[in-house]
Amino acid sequence: MYAKIDAENNVVKWPYSRFDLKKDNPNVSFSVNIMSDSSTLSDYNVIEASSTELKKGWKYDTPILSNGSWSLPQVPKEIEELDPGDIIVVEQEERDGYSLAPGDPVFNGESWNTSFTYEKNDAEGARWYVSNRRHSYGDPYQQIEFITENGLEAWQAKVAEIKAKYPKP
Repeated sequence: MYAKIDAENNVVKWPYSRFDLKKDNPNVSFSVNIMSDSSTLSDYNVIEASSTELKKGWKYDTPILSNGSWSLPQVPKEIEELDPGDIIVVEQEERDGYSLAPGDPVFNGESWNTSFTYEKNDAEGARWYVSNRRHSYGDPYQQIEFITENGLEAWQAKVAEIKAKYPKP
């Protein structure tokens, strides 16, 4: 990841791309590999910041200079920035006579996790089985991962178990 800095090492623009470099310097012809030429990039006040593997539910923040090196700190995403794959599904204890209703994701300091509330089933058990089944199936990413790792027949068996556990009233 690249950033443009000023003479005092303040980040002016981040992220900064080859397109940005060409736009800022329209009368300069750059090689195709300009972004891998750190000595030339420094002539244009462009730095490369090192990064670590991005954690699920986190994003990179503005590069910082520490001990002569630029790095990209990670900060948690805001709730509205989350993708379904950013949220870790946390199993909830099942309670007879109650169904699980999905809530907003909750950040625990390290990761974004699913949250649920318990709803008392009405006398007829009206549609409580749907939310319990949906919770047991997991999100589409988990379903695809399960099928990829275990096969379609294993997924079909799991679905049959879930349907048996939470039958239609």
